[in-house]
Amino acid sequence: MLLHTLLNKDPSKRPDINDIAEIPSINDRILKFVKENDCEESVKGFFNPKIPSDDGEEPTTSSSNIFGEDRLDMLAHLIRTEIDMEEAKSGWFQKAEKCGNGYDIHKWIKDHVEKDDKKAEEIGQKMLDHGIIQRIDG
Repeated sequence: MLLHTLLNKDPSKRPDINDIAEIPSINDRILKFVKENDCEESVKGFFNPKIPSDDGEEPTTSSSNIFGEDRLDMLAHLIRTEIDMEEAKSGWFQKAEKCGNGYDIHKWIKDHVEKDDKKAEEIGQKMLDHGIIQRIDG
């Protein structure tokens, strides 16, 4: 899934290490490692993790703003590999192939990228706005 995206033949569509590190679930693991090993100063030279403020609140950057079109495309590819894709009826005589349920997509985003329900919805909406995923009304 992520490895497949990293090996994309088009170099411009490959995420770099900073793109991957900005995915909230990966960033959380990096933060945990930094705190456990007390190596914040060592890490700051090449990586700037999103460290929560002392009052326990998350950084103010919205996750939907973090993801550009390339990153959203990468996420959509990962989603396609992990959720059930089916044929869906589209109108009376048409069928659309490789369709995923909106609930499943939203749940995947919440489980793997953004735990906050509203921010996960914003990411999904941004994918729709960019035409990365499409809504099929049946």
